[in-house]
Amino acid sequence: MFKDHTKTHILTKAISAREGENEITELIYWVKSNIDNARVEVFTQGRFSDVDELVSALQEVYQELGVEGVKGNTSDYLLFIAGDKKNKIYLSHVIALDKSKHQVFANKLGMDVKVIDNNLSKLDWRKNVSI
Repeated sequence: MFKDHTKTHILTKAISAREGENEITELIYWVKSNIDNARVEVFTQGRFSDVDELVSALQEVYQELGVEGVKGNTSDYLLFIAGDKKNKIYLSHVIALDKSKHQVFANKLGMDVKVIDNNLSKLDWRKNVSI
């Protein structure tokens, strides 16, 4: 759960407008519901060959970014997926990203962070990088 529900709504609308998509989905939920081991390698551009490994890496990213709450379900960050082919991944955040946060994505997922607005970034799979 995102700390500020109002910002979540605004940011999902920003993603939706940017991509011309109505449905924006939280990334871990989408991966668990729509990707299998046969497709995960294509989706992650060769970074992961097992869905459970990808989900585990995504959960580790949330933990390293800082998750609060008794159940560990409150965060300053939320990952979304959008686009016709469901290959556009966004990070909404209520606080600014520093270099250490960029490194979490590079080290855990093999992704680069491109800031596109004050509280919105796009994640891209790094080329020829194994994690």
